[in-house]
Amino acid sequence: MEIKINHELRMDSGVPFQSVVEFRFEWMPNQHAVLEVDGYTDRDILYGKDTVYDSKIRIWKEQNNETLFYGYVINVTEELAGGLKYIQIKAKSASCRLDQNPGSRSFQAVNQTYAETARKAVEDSGGQIICTEGNEMPIKKPVIQYDETVWAFSRRLASHLETCVVPDIISGEPALWFGMRNGSAIPPFSENEYTIQIARTGHGDGKQTETGYETESRVFYKLGDKVVFGGQRLRIYGVSARFQHGELIFRYLLKSKADYAKFYQEQFTGLGLTGTVVDVRREQVKVALDIDGGKTTGEFNYDWYPVTGNALYAMPEKGARVEVYFGSRDEQEGVGGDCFLNISDYRDFHIFRQLNAVNRSRINLFDQNVYFSRVEKNNLSLSDGYISMGNPKNLEISSRKKINMGAKKVVIIALDELNICQD
Repeated sequence: MEIKINHELRMDSGVPFQSVVEFRFEWMPNQHAVLEVDGYTDRDILYGKDTVYDSKIRIWKEQNNETLFYGYVINVTEELAGGLKYIQIKAKSASCRLDQNPGSRSFQAVNQTYAETARKAVEDSGGQIICTEGNEMPIKKPVIQYDETVWAFSRRLASHLETCVVPDIISGEPALWFGMRNGSAIPPFSENEYTIQIARTGHGDGKQTETGYETESRVFYKLGDKVVFGGQRLRIYGVSARFQHGELIFRYLLKSKADYAKFYQEQFTGLGLTGTVVDVRREQVKVALDIDGGKTTGEFNYDWYPVTGNALYAMPEKGARVEVYFGSRDEQEGVGGDCFLNISDYRDFHIFRQLNAVNRSRINLFDQNVYFSRVEKNNLSLSDGYISMGNPKNLEISSRKKINMGAKKVVIIALDELNICQD
């Protein structure tokens, strides 16, 4: 429903406001823009409150059709006030649509740039992206989106380039900038009144002083726009707006640059991701991870560090099931470290180990016994309580000297006959 806020502002939303008394929004890097609207409607008007959730809301200037905010409603509250109904709406920029469904996938094509990787993730999720950073920087090692949304993954990638992501608030579509938006040069602000912000950023010896300037205007500018202020070339790093008592005032945060903290996916510490070996090269393996549906997503070869150390181990073969381990929160430090035969073995791989050859011969080191088999026909099992040997054909035990079998009980089973002879 479209309503007139004042002589120059219009709003379209699913709530039938009769009047809007106030609205405010904030637009900052690395977070979804947030809009709050307060207004009144007749208490007898029914509009289907539940249908308003997740609906679009837009505010714009009528004269030039300039959009100030375009996003999705995330919350609605009502309160009776006399013969009217007082309604509050909270909305977020459409970038929030990229921050709803956590997923997992790997990006192992190490020649791809950070920008190409972020673009692939966002566009595959139905979003749009403009990359102003990372277009020349290859990822070099695999990066993995693990149990996180595309928005969180893109923001994490950007932080490793010491930059940010910026949500779009104009198009109403799930879109973002990877890196600060390349804005336009704008006219200077008045320097008669402003506020200085001084903050310490960084950690340890890398701490720096970051200075920002807050100033106001009645003109709408955007994140990334450039301006000369106080003799310095600055950019807009924060936008907030407040409509109150019929006036719309914008407040801007100006900086020469911003220091962004690095984000990590903390779940990687101690995590193991299963997959299938696609190729083996010396002491390295290429793995198609299960989170990618078993598809090979690049040509990266993980270093193989067996859990037994380098004393006694064999490299896994093509088709073997393995696990890629992460010893820290940085997924680019992953290594191959364990090989198991199938899912049931995987559940118990800390209890026993297997060595499998290409001809299906194997050695099993169980908790209770040791088992040897050759092509699944000849087998020998050794334990504390018994020794068992099996063969589908003839089984011969021969010796030039004595053969001694001493035990409380010796059992020999043959289907057809048992021959014991002495020369």
